[in-house]
Amino acid sequence: MEKSLSQRIARLLEIINYFILVPTTLIEFFVLGSSFIALIQGQIIGFLCCSVITAVYAFGTLLLYGYRKHSRGKMSRAAVLRLWIGTILFNSIPAIWMSSFLVGDNHFTNGDQFWFYNIFGSYISVILLAVAALISTRHNFK
Repeated sequence: MEKSLSQRIARLLEIINYFILVPTTLIEFFVLGSSFIALIQGQIIGFLCCSVITAVYAFGTLLLYGYRKHSRGKMSRAAVLRLWIGTILFNSIPAIWMSSFLVGDNHFTNGDQFWFYNIFGSYISVILLAVAALISTRHNFK
């Protein structure tokens, strides 16, 4: 059976996330260690900041699990819709934050501009892919 557009997009995002998973897991170990040290030293703000980073990592890992299940056809329609809406929201937050730099008086060096626009473009690309998958999912199930 041929895979739907939504399943192919889920597989693409799954592969991309596998490449991102290794460095973010290493960073997460550092964050968890920092969180533990901050908690022992009574630094509540440091602990809360580390907890937010851990929550973002956990949500990204949950999305990866959803991409894996959906690309293999093991998700219900409601779960697929939640997956794409979660993907759009998860990537919209940093994209909106980064867009504030586009309208402000930014002072980028040439190298900074290159990385900024590439990262911003990848967030927008993932959002557009998720919207396309959401539309195709709604169309396929009607």
